[in-house]
Amino acid sequence: MRWWRVRATMRRTGSRATGTRPTTGGAAGELRERNRPGERLTTTYDALGNLLTATVQPLVNGSPVGAPPATTVGYRVDGESRRVARSVNGVRERGWLYRDGISPVA
Repeated sequence: MRWWRVRATMRRTGSRATGTRPTTGGAAGELRERNRPGERLTTTYDALGNLLTATVQPLVNGSPVGAPPATTVGYRVDGESRRVARSVNGVRERGWLYRDGISPVA
């Protein structure tokens, strides 16, 4: 499972995706779906472009049928567009508190 590869901003920056279907993106250039041999990555964003969820679905012969369950990483964002919590498959894994605008304390 490769959920830890999900970066803070999943913007398309000219890198090519390999797989059976091309990479798809939204109007603002954010990555929406990417297929690679053996996995499919699907992401969702809020209106401000903050990453909300990233789901990695393993594929067997290009299909999710018979594959292990998907892994979903979700983020909660506060009113200042800072990540305040991360959950994996619906279970809260980590939270952040901020001292000022950008520096996390814990």
